[in-house]
Amino acid sequence: METLSYPSKTEGKETMSIPEKLKITAILCIVLSISIQIPLVHSEETLDTSEVLHFLNNVANVDVSKYEPKLVVTTSENPPDLGGISIITGKYILESLESTISVLFDFRNYTLCYCAAKVVEGKIYQREELSPDVKVQTDAFLQSYRSYTADSTIEVMRSLLDAVDVTHNNVTVEGNMKLEVRIYPSYTSLSWKNTFNGADYPGLSVSFGNGTFGSFRDDRSYFKISGVDVNLSKEEAVELALRYGKDLSWKLLDGTEVTDFTIVEGEIGTELLTGAREPLTLYPYWIVILPLDKMYPGFVTYIQFQVWADTGEVIECIPLGSGGEVPMEVFPTKSPHDDSNIQIHSLILIAALATPITVGVTLVALKNKRRKTPPFSTKVLQ
Repeated sequence: METLSYPSKTEGKETMSIPEKLKITAILCIVLSISIQIPLVHSEETLDTSEVLHFLNNVANVDVSKYEPKLVVTTSENPPDLGGISIITGKYILESLESTISVLFDFRNYTLCYCAAKVVEGKIYQREELSPDVKVQTDAFLQSYRSYTADSTIEVMRSLLDAVDVTHNNVTVEGNMKLEVRIYPSYTSLSWKNTFNGADYPGLSVSFGNGTFGSFRDDRSYFKISGVDVNLSKEEAVELALRYGKDLSWKLLDGTEVTDFTIVEGEIGTELLTGAREPLTLYPYWIVILPLDKMYPGFVTYIQFQVWADTGEVIECIPLGSGGEVPMEVFPTKSPHDDSNIQIHSLILIAALATPITVGVTLVALKNKRRKTPPFSTKVLQ
């Protein structure tokens, strides 16, 4: 192997300069950082990650005894926007002679909230051979999950499952429980949500592919449902969005101010979602997409407006763009909700079908400034 050598003065050669030494040192550091595996556990908190294996075996019907599990990596954080709760994520590799599975997991507040299994090689060995029928697989999962969590509300989910055809896309609502079935080329997803006044709140989702477990998520343990009142109608939200949108202006980095644009009122999209006004506490809010008739300076193609549906307080009104490169500094879009829970309905075509990018501006401002109490009738607020 060729080695690096440093000539000495006694050999009659020039000594390597300090910049050259620093360059070589930097290269060696990069090589070492690539070749040495460093554990990614960043927290003093302790958690028995073998709970993931217990879940796979006793709930997801994976025969863990057929595998040699290896914990590859774990990371830990306490994000302020989620109230500082403990979030521990990681990955297991389950290996046997004929099968390898990659398993991702997520603990929040020390409760397993997410688990996904992907076949790397072979197939998933099942603890109990079940019918490949998705409804059978799902019902077996729910029964096991109820035993695992002692959660009696799972029975409501099972009852709703009985009444639903899982062979095609559909949405069914009974009382305050919604079940959405989505069929994809390689798997089927079922999602139960608590729903009040048209707004969806935390729930449970599970997916199956090729007759075996694919993934699950349950965010009910750490999100709290607070306000469920919707005092602002869809029509009032759109009216308010137009009022704010038409009063909007923005500046590009070169100082150019954009004030003249046209909103295509016949193509406005709206959706009632839920977001956190304070960490982990959810309230309903309207998102309104105001499409523009063309692309304006800064690659702006639409205006996004958000307002709390219970109080009428405006969250934001900002110009956004879709597609293309933005040859300027961009600023992230402020969102009122954890990103894992915001889903823009396909109704809002611009936001759903294109990748949103915020316009690069030095200033995004309303001419009349944001008002804490928007100008709609007090009757709406009662």
